[in-house]
Amino acid sequence: MEEWNKEQGEAADGGDRLEGDGEPQNEDSVAERAAEAEAWAKGEEYADLEGWAEEAADTEIGDWAEEGLEEGSREAQEEQKGSGEAQEEQKGNREAQEGREESEEGEEEQEESEAGEEEREESEEGEEEREESEEGSKEEREKSKEGGEEWEESEEGAKKKSKKKTFLKELRSNVITVVVALLIGFFLSKYIIANAQVPSGSMETTVMAGDRIIVNRLAYAFGEPQRGDIVTFIYPDDGETLYLKRIMGLPGETIEGIDGVIYINGSPLSQDYTSEIFEEDFGPFQVPEGCYFMMGDNRNDSWDSRFWENQFVEKDAIIGKAAFSYYPHPRILK
Repeated sequence: MEEWNKEQGEAADGGDRLEGDGEPQNEDSVAERAAEAEAWAKGEEYADLEGWAEEAADTEIGDWAEEGLEEGSREAQEEQKGSGEAQEEQKGNREAQEGREESEEGEEEQEESEAGEEEREESEEGEEEREESEEGSKEEREKSKEGGEEWEESEEGAKKKSKKKTFLKELRSNVITVVVALLIGFFLSKYIIANAQVPSGSMETTVMAGDRIIVNRLAYAFGEPQRGDIVTFIYPDDGETLYLKRIMGLPGETIEGIDGVIYINGSPLSQDYTSEIFEEDFGPFQVPEGCYFMMGDNRNDSWDSRFWENQFVEKDAIIGKAAFSYYPHPRILK
């Protein structure tokens, strides 16, 4: 185009007219043509430039116009080609940009996917932890329940044990009480008192048949038996049966009965201890030392020293002194 402009300038210097259609060709028209050609080269107003080229074909500048047109066309094609290449390059850049963006989006999606995967894993871990926590809580509740049951069983066991212990303690206490009572009773019965039941009426009306009496075993621990004492003793003829009689003769005395009167060493007894008068005489009997002569208050119905084979009772055979009757005729015995 520069060469064409240059030639156009040289032609203008040769004259104001150009051959062709006979119309004058001045610098302004040439410049306009050059501008139009340049516009054609740039792809603008291509149709007008072709018309101009056709008109220029009949003029004197037809040849160089065609050359300029061809050169401009080539340059335009090259520019179009370059523009196409640029467009393709731009398209490629856009596609590359889009690819990069898609790649970035893919990477972001991948990252999001990975994050989602991590979140899922964390969620699964959290779920596992929750399940483990629930299992632990369940186990703890079960253990707590088992502990409560064990505590209840322990408490019940403790109550049972306490009841058993209380029962054993009460039983032991009762056993101890009974044993102590038995020991005391045995001791009292053996060494202090004796419980006896009168089987016969030989001591009526002082002691009735069936009366229960208490005998004081310690009555003669610090003293000697006295006349008139009601005593229990071992029957001398068999050495085992217990009798209840009244002492009438003391050691060393002579005792006899004549016409219902008792005589001690030849003198009548001032106190007979009963209102009943015996009908049969007895004696005289000499009472040995350490021995005693026994008679029942029911003089006519009493088996006593008057009729025994071994007539006298030794002091060691005396169990004790009858103190009182407690059933069924409570009274002090004299």
